[in-house]
Amino acid sequence: SPARAREGPRRPGPGGMGAPPGPRDDGPWNRDVIAYRVDRGGVVHRAAVFERAGVPTVARMKDGRLIVAHQHFPENDPENFDKVAVRFSPDDGSNWSAPEVMRIDGLPEGMRFPFDPTLVVLSDGRVRLYFTSLKGRRFEEDRPAIYSAISTDGIQYSFEPGVRFGIADRPVIDCAAVLHKGVFHLFAPDNGTQLGSPRAPTRERPEERPRPGQGYHATSRDGLAFVRKDNVSVPGARRWLGNAFSEGE
Repeated sequence: SPARAREGPRRPGPGGMGAPPGPRDDGPWNRDVIAYRVDRGGVVHRAAVFERAGVPTVARMKDGRLIVAHQHFPENDPENFDKVAVRFSPDDGSNWSAPEVMRIDGLPEGMRFPFDPTLVVLSDGRVRLYFTSLKGRRFEEDRPAIYSAISTDGIQYSFEPGVRFGIADRPVIDCAAVLHKGVFHLFAPDNGTQLGSPRAPTRERPEERPRPGQGYHATSRDGLAFVRKDNVSVPGARRWLGNAFSEGE
């Protein structure tokens, strides 16, 4: 289960702000994604390691293959550092193709390359990518929101104009999305109002801080025009990070 596990909200990565970090710099570029398979008897098998990767999302394509998209941090490839790469598995995760950086047509001028990907396979076989982005390269320059792009092969995508989901006074990042009974559901963690701000947490007003256990929720019939619903919540100081999955009912 390639769930997302991180120490905190992901900022636009170094690849969008200059050269890749040095070997001593710590960050997601120094970590790997480990893929596991659980058989019907509950036995866990370590299936693959995606080196220098993060923020994975998985979906099953109409032809039966699994597709994984993840943040990609190749060590000696500055052009593709902190881009989103995809891999495919023809055998339920036992073997995976090499990472291939996705291509996006029509990305607006000045918009940062997609990050924090989420994949949803449509009934006609196309793959929709939901992702975080903003105009500029730093969170201080623009309010991050959720956008989308569409693909027929999972590699070449076309940007879909407009914002899928955003909140005027709060950044929205790191969404999860699922198509369930004909309705698209989109979730994202509440990260407060000061994401990326140099202000110390102790100086933030209560209303500026993330609300523990709270997540945003929006729905859509076409996957493009989302309407915000009541927040979702879980007990404790947990955050809404992960995949969303429909088991049919």
